[in-house]
Amino acid sequence: MAAQYRAPVKRGRDRKETIMKGILAIVLASLCLCTVSTTAQTASPQSNTLSVWNIHTFEMGYPPSEQRSAYIFGVLTPEKPIMIRRVEAISGSGPRYNPPLHGVQNPPPEPIPCRAQYLIEISNGVVTQTIPVSNVFIEKKSSQTFTDSGPLTLSFAAQSRITVSVIAPKPEAPPANCSLSGLDISIQYEPSENLPKEE
Repeated sequence: MAAQYRAPVKRGRDRKETIMKGILAIVLASLCLCTVSTTAQTASPQSNTLSVWNIHTFEMGYPPSEQRSAYIFGVLTPEKPIMIRRVEAISGSGPRYNPPLHGVQNPPPEPIPCRAQYLIEISNGVVTQTIPVSNVFIEKKSSQTFTDSGPLTLSFAAQSRITVSVIAPKPEAPPANCSLSGLDISIQYEPSENLPKEE
């Protein structure tokens, strides 16, 4: 009887193929990690964040004369064009009415809002925006008020001096004894590169 032929077992070759497949898998996995890392580093930056310009004012009474000039409390000269997005303000007290104390036996139990209108003015001499200061008290038995301009798109060119002022109410007859004290103003703004530089 003829002997049966058996093909030699290629264990060495199979083992080498398995090792090569493993090495190839490791290399591919490394390339994938590098791609993810590179993508994360070159992701597009987020939009501009807002900056806040804070201003504090002292007490302002009713104007003693017929003049109604703006009293400047803050100034800013931006290096680049900016756009103001919102103005908020909270007062320490007022605008409130201060009744005369002489001859008054029973003063009001709660603060009285002033009917006259104070204004916040933002201007660089070319662009001007006024925001009425709220005369609605935040809560009962409090004389604090909160003012919010809402969304704004107020643009100022680079190197233009921006001033923030508070304008007292117009004189009335009979005159109203009003006061506004400790007004904290917050102005939110962001860069606006598409605006031209002021000459």
